Amino acid sequence: MASNVILPEDINLAKKVIDTEHEINKKKTENGFLGNFWGSPSSAPNNIAALTVVVLVIYGVICSMNSDADCWETINPLITLSLGYLFGGKTKEIS
Repeated sequence: MASNVILPEDINLAKKVIDTEHEINKKKTENGFLGNFWGSPSSAPNNIAALTVVVLVIYGVICSMNSDADCWETINPLITLSLGYLFGGKTKEIS
Protein backbone atom coordinates (compact mmCIF):
# COMPACT_ATOMS: atom_id res chain seq x y z
CA MET A 1 0.00 0.00 0.00
CA ALA A 2 1.82 3.08 -1.20
CA SER A 3 1.23 6.38 0.51
CA ASN A 4 1.74 9.81 -0.97
CA VAL A 5 3.47 11.37 2.02
CA ILE A 6 5.53 14.47 1.35
CA LEU A 7 8.70 14.27 3.42
CA PRO A 8 10.50 17.36 4.67
CA GLU A 9 14.18 17.84 3.97
CA ASP A 10 15.13 17.65 7.66
CA ILE A 11 16.07 14.00 8.35
CA ASN A 12 14.82 13.94 11.95
CA LEU A 13 11.51 15.48 11.00
CA ALA A 14 11.18 13.09 8.06
CA LYS A 15 11.69 10.14 10.43
CA LYS A 16 8.91 11.46 12.68
CA VAL A 17 6.58 11.85 9.71
CA ILE A 18 7.31 8.28 8.58
CA ASP A 19 6.78 6.93 12.12
CA THR A 20 3.49 8.79 12.46
CA GLU A 21 2.28 7.54 9.09
CA HIS A 22 3.25 4.01 10.10
CA GLU A 23 1.24 4.29 13.35
CA ILE A 24 -1.82 5.58 11.47
CA ASN A 25 -1.65 2.70 8.98
CA LYS A 26 -1.13 0.22 11.82
CA LYS A 27 -4.25 1.45 13.66
CA LYS A 28 -6.30 1.28 10.46
CA THR A 29 -5.16 -2.30 9.94
CA GLU A 30 -5.89 -3.30 13.53
CA ASN A 31 -9.36 -1.77 13.56
CA GLY A 32 -10.34 -3.16 10.18
CA PHE A 33 -13.26 -1.95 8.08
CA LEU A 34 -15.83 -1.89 10.88
CA GLY A 35 -13.32 -0.33 13.25
CA ASN A 36 -13.24 2.76 11.06
CA PHE A 37 -17.00 3.07 11.56
CA TRP A 38 -17.42 1.93 15.19
CA GLY A 39 -14.16 3.26 16.56
CA SER A 40 -11.47 1.60 18.60
CA PRO A 41 -12.26 -1.63 20.47
CA SER A 42 -12.50 0.28 23.75
CA SER A 43 -15.10 2.76 22.44
CA ALA A 44 -17.04 0.47 20.09
CA PRO A 45 -19.58 -0.76 22.71
CA ASN A 46 -20.45 2.83 23.65
CA ASN A 47 -20.78 3.84 20.00
CA ILE A 48 -23.04 0.88 19.25
CA ALA A 49 -25.23 1.60 22.29
CA ALA A 50 -25.54 5.27 21.34
CA LEU A 51 -26.43 4.35 17.75
CA THR A 52 -29.05 1.91 19.08
CA VAL A 53 -30.68 4.69 21.12
CA VAL A 54 -30.77 7.02 18.12
CA VAL A 55 -32.23 4.37 15.80
CA LEU A 56 -34.88 3.36 18.36
CA VAL A 57 -35.96 6.95 18.96
CA ILE A 58 -36.26 7.58 15.22
CA TYR A 59 -38.24 4.34 14.84
CA GLY A 60 -40.51 5.38 17.72
CA VAL A 61 -41.18 8.77 16.18
CA ILE A 62 -42.02 7.17 12.83
CA CYS A 63 -44.36 4.69 14.56
CA SER A 64 -46.04 7.53 16.45
CA MET A 65 -46.60 9.45 13.23
CA ASN A 66 -48.34 6.38 11.84
CA SER A 67 -50.62 6.39 14.93
CA ASP A 68 -49.13 3.20 16.34
CA ALA A 69 -48.40 4.36 19.90
CA ASP A 70 -48.11 0.77 21.16
CA CYS A 71 -44.60 0.50 19.70
CA TRP A 72 -43.25 2.64 22.58
CA GLU A 73 -44.08 -0.20 24.98
CA THR A 74 -41.41 -2.26 23.25
CA ILE A 75 -38.98 0.54 22.50
CA ASN A 76 -38.82 2.21 25.94
CA PRO A 77 -37.18 -0.73 27.76
CA LEU A 78 -34.58 -1.06 25.01
CA ILE A 79 -33.79 2.65 25.14
CA THR A 80 -33.46 2.66 28.92
CA LEU A 81 -31.30 -0.46 28.79
CA SER A 82 -28.95 1.21 26.30
CA LEU A 83 -28.87 4.44 28.29
CA GLY A 84 -28.16 2.48 31.46
CA TYR A 85 -25.23 0.85 29.72
CA LEU A 86 -23.93 4.21 28.46
CA PHE A 87 -24.26 6.15 31.70
CA GLY A 88 -24.05 3.35 34.24
CA GLY A 89 -21.17 3.01 36.64
CA LYS A 90 -18.18 1.38 34.99
CA THR A 91 -15.83 1.41 37.93
CA LYS A 92 -13.87 -1.64 38.97
CA GLU A 93 -14.10 -2.64 42.58
CA ILE A 94 -10.77 -2.80 44.35
CA SER A 95 -10.48 -5.93 46.45
